[in-house]
Amino acid sequence: MVILQAIDAGGKDEAISYIFSNLNAQGLRTISVKKPSDTEKKHDYLWRIHEGLPEKGEVGILNRSYYEEVIAPRIHDLLEEEEVPDDQDVWKMRYRQINDFERYLVENGFRVVKFLFNVSKDEQKKRLLERIKDPKKNFEFSFSDVEEREHWDEYQDIFAELVSHTSTEHAPWHILPADDEWFTRYIVTEVMNDVLREIDPQYPKLTDEDQEKLDEAIKKLESE
Repeated sequence: MVILQAIDAGGKDEAISYIFSNLNAQGLRTISVKKPSDTEKKHDYLWRIHEGLPEKGEVGILNRSYYEEVIAPRIHDLLEEEEVPDDQDVWKMRYRQINDFERYLVENGFRVVKFLFNVSKDEQKKRLLERIKDPKKNFEFSFSDVEEREHWDEYQDIFAELVSHTSTEHAPWHILPADDEWFTRYIVTEVMNDVLREIDPQYPKLTDEDQEKLDEAIKKLESE
């Protein structure tokens, strides 16, 4: 499972298009985590992630992720009253829950690879202006991007805390110098190559019974 996390215009979409499009689409699952729906709000905050979890043999990509649940609600004070425990820090509690969730995945054979696109404020401004001014890129622009920029310092503080609490031995964060798009893609490619080498995926092995059936099928086709 690959997590791509960033502030607006960080370069996540471009990384998906450039790198992961080289994978067989049949083995690739991608979801974009956006504002939760009314149905999703009725469940625990990790519930909506499950449809994006990969099956064995697949690569699942989360374009933003459950980490939004320790970012946006904190910036905009969106937590419901019943979600705030009386005796503990809700954010530290969620960091622990997320760490436990990722450990659970890893211990069940699913690698968790996390990338944080660290783009500068000046570079974000440049990219947002390109989206606004270029008609071919207008579809990428959201008015909320400019509004969220007003919370820049808050986002930076939260990202720093998030990384310090959730970069673990079983699921470390890879911090990308996202101002340089080429170098960012290079790092993502190298990390993913290393992960795939460690996993060492192999074609399924046939049982003796299946091999016999295969041999019979070969004889049948060759004798036509």
